[in-house]
Amino acid sequence: MSLEHSRWEPYLMKKLAIIETVILVFLAGCASAPANNPPANTPANNSPSPTSPSPATSPSNFTTVGSMSAARASHTATLLPNGEVLIAGGLNGTQALASAELYDPATKTFAATGNMTTVRGGHTAILLPNGKVLIAAGSDGTQQLASAELYDPTTGMFAPTGGMKSARASASAAVLPTPAVLLANGKVLFIGDDAEVYDPSTGTFALAGPYADTASILWNTATLLPDGRVLLIGATYGAGVGAAELFDPQSGTFSITGPRTQVELNTATLLTNGTVLVVTASFDFSTDEVAVYDPASGTFTDIGNTIGYHGYSAAVRLADGTVLISGGEMIGGNGSSFTEVYFPSTRAFEAAGSMATGRQMHTSTLLPDGTVLITGGLSVYGFPSQMTSTAEIYTPRGPGM
Repeated sequence: MSLEHSRWEPYLMKKLAIIETVILVFLAGCASAPANNPPANTPANNSPSPTSPSPATSPSNFTTVGSMSAARASHTATLLPNGEVLIAGGLNGTQALASAELYDPATKTFAATGNMTTVRGGHTAILLPNGKVLIAAGSDGTQQLASAELYDPTTGMFAPTGGMKSARASASAAVLPTPAVLLANGKVLFIGDDAEVYDPSTGTFALAGPYADTASILWNTATLLPDGRVLLIGATYGAGVGAAELFDPQSGTFSITGPRTQVELNTATLLTNGTVLVVTASFDFSTDEVAVYDPASGTFTDIGNTIGYHGYSAAVRLADGTVLISGGEMIGGNGSSFTEVYFPSTRAFEAAGSMATGRQMHTSTLLPDGTVLITGGLSVYGFPSQMTSTAEIYTPRGPGM
């Protein structure tokens, strides 16, 4: 297996044991399955959330829609300009996929489109200003990839584009997308052991950087800020120390921000006021620590905990500025159906109901009508683990509705 165990050394031993098992099952198929615990709608919450209750809302609505043609996890879902959603690649058991399909919100069904040129899981998909989708990096199930390709919605076909300078998969080794972000100038910044930028006008990658911190950093997320800078969050290899930097596209330089104290990370979501919601998965299946990053002061402020545990979950900002956090890993490895919503106005979380299917390593995509498409993911952990082809729609419910 090409993903060295040393990549996990900066993390706590409790996380190391869990994630090593996940990697072995997905990429090598040689791990023995632990006993599955019975699924539960709500992950264990051993301590109350210190946040105040949010305004009362009626139960949210999860509705199943047509299933995908293939069960998949660690795939990508990209909203296209015509309102359809491109689902690409992912993992099915221990196999990486090349297949892709389109979700039509009008019919709530999926239809096949052209296959990718390379099988991929844990890759990244970025919608470019010209309407094409850049697919890059990830893993083919045995090794990290340096290749990239473009999807053209007008033809429904994928075609290779310039290769990356170095192969890369995410910090979670083909479980989560490789950190990348579309810059204001139309180029795409990719984060890894080094940083590189893809230029759509030339179809080529060029190195960016170097990073400001001379230590070797395992980067987890990249978030575009309103001023055009990019917030990177990760941890230092071997030291168990959190790391955060800012990339300035105008100068092409990185600078240290923070400090960031936690070393583990689940999601980072830009809020409407320009701050970033950072949810830190504990990997001991207790509630997740939550912080808000303020670009104006360059600081992280701890604001409490989530209601449930959300390792390998998905987070999406809704039309009203709240954030839906869905699913995650339960004790025993199964996917969770639990969801909750974060309210920036009160800095509080509220349970948002249960998905029809437990999921982790799935996708959540905000649709033009304000609903959220949730697709795929790992549902049952075992040997082999079971991915799901199911999909469902989340419909937000406002206060008093």
